[in-house]
Amino acid sequence: MFPSFTEAVLYLGFGFIICMAGAFWELKNKKVRLIIEIILATFVLIYLFTTTAFLDSFIYLFFLASGYSSYHSITEGKKKTVEIKKKLLDQKSEGADNTDSVPLFRDSKRILVEIGITCIVLSGAILFLVYGPEYSILKLFILIAFSTILPELVKRAFSYQTVKVYYSNSHVYIVSRYESREIPLEDIKEVRKESDVDLLKLHPMLTFLSSNTDFTTGFRKVVCLRLLGESLYLTVEDVDEWVDTIEEKCSIVAEWGVLANPSSIVEVLPFYHWKNIKRLFGKLYFAMTVKGIAAYTGLFLILYYAHSPEWVIVIVILLFWIFNLYISDRVLITAMDAKEVRDTEVIESAHQIFTKAGIPEVKVYETESQEYNGLAIGMGIGKSMVTLTTATRKLPLADVEAILAHEAIHVKKRDVLWGQLLRLPYMLLLLGVGLFLFYYVPNLDDYKIPLFFLMWVVIMFYPIYQAFFLQWMEVRADHQGAELLENGREQMANGLTSLGQKQDEAVSKIMQHRYSKEEQKENVSSLERSSWLFRFMEFLFLPHPPLYWRIRTLRDSDVGWKNGIIKRWMIDRVREILSK
Repeated sequence: MFPSFTEAVLYLGFGFIICMAGAFWELKNKKVRLIIEIILATFVLIYLFTTTAFLDSFIYLFFLASGYSSYHSITEGKKKTVEIKKKLLDQKSEGADNTDSVPLFRDSKRILVEIGITCIVLSGAILFLVYGPEYSILKLFILIAFSTILPELVKRAFSYQTVKVYYSNSHVYIVSRYESREIPLEDIKEVRKESDVDLLKLHPMLTFLSSNTDFTTGFRKVVCLRLLGESLYLTVEDVDEWVDTIEEKCSIVAEWGVLANPSSIVEVLPFYHWKNIKRLFGKLYFAMTVKGIAAYTGLFLILYYAHSPEWVIVIVILLFWIFNLYISDRVLITAMDAKEVRDTEVIESAHQIFTKAGIPEVKVYETESQEYNGLAIGMGIGKSMVTLTTATRKLPLADVEAILAHEAIHVKKRDVLWGQLLRLPYMLLLLGVGLFLFYYVPNLDDYKIPLFFLMWVVIMFYPIYQAFFLQWMEVRADHQGAELLENGREQMANGLTSLGQKQDEAVSKIMQHRYSKEEQKENVSSLERSSWLFRFMEFLFLPHPPLYWRIRTLRDSDVGWKNGIIKRWMIDRVREILSK
């Protein structure tokens, strides 16, 4: 029923070629792209449905779509690159060119080390592909993971090779083949110099909750441009001179009112320095067990060559998963480079809130990120903590308290642990369906249509099921968390409003900096009741209920956790989905 590894690679390639051909013709004529893609896809689909069984066709179709999206993920920033280049050429032709280029330091060691770390992280999966059982479904899962990871590595390689930086009296332009930025100087909140590239916080597989974008091209002094929602890292030839120039062109004032200090520099140790060894291994472990499946596939391969019985393999991998849940707090703290908060006001407020919640031993950590977010970490109260991003920690104290109170309920109710355990019933459902088909349906081709709909229902059920229990946890955290605050539900509502406004503002800025005007869409505020489709998606599939609904229910005087909020949430899920 499942395709061989070679067949899966073949259809990934077909999807990649279809998207690549369309992108090539789009450069000549935008209307032709769609026609070319439709023609090529039609030929592939005709071949697919005439040479494979009906059910098998949909599995091949999935790999075809994955290959298509892989190429698209590489080239999605191409239009912004073309737009910036055209703008620079137009300025030059009109005689209004006041743009200067910034010399960059480029060393091949930088990209080779990045590729090497990626290979180390994926080593278990690569070994499984080479030496694992010939007909193993795990190979297909690995292939799907690679179709997501490898395009990002290719995109990074193009960025290293082609990135250029320009600046004018009003903008900084970062231009590479597939990823570019157009940044008004007034959008730069802070400029920071670092003594070297901190690879352990820039490599995408070694980080969590990161807002960093890596344009570095060598191992030497680095410039960090902090924007709303994002931090950009560059390796310019003369860091001090360029930072001084930027300072002369505009007054760079951070959002929280602190002037950037051109003379200061953050000391960064090389990733291989002995003081970084613990951090390096911790991040590699995170990458192999949380962001990827290399550790699990490597363990499976060892047990396979040890000729272990199947039940032993299942139990050992399950125990390894449980062990990773147990140490998840330490692993994530390492991945985020989180440190305990030093702000005395935040520490005092957190202690008051956590004590009132009955979890006084829980501590607050901070991770460097320009995203506006906070999260609870850890499987149990004794091993849990609350983490805020730097951007979130700098919100008004009353809003920070609301976020802390919300996360405190997640810790108290062990929501992180339950979020993992509640996935098990779905896994058992999949196992039950598989065993039923194996033992009671000997000839699957006799039931093509019913089996297709069964597969569709089982696949679609998971995000709906997961969203149901995760949203229930979020609603509970809002309303029970409000009971921990001095100003109750009004303070929680104000905190969520402030967070939503900042998140919307950050998304808007990122869209302006990263995407062409053609690609930019009208911003939809998370604080307003959105269109039917957005409400349908949020209530039915996403882990959080719509923010406008959460704020509205907090401000309704007749609704609280003890006054039927769960009943209202379940009714509103249906009402908001069905109404216009």
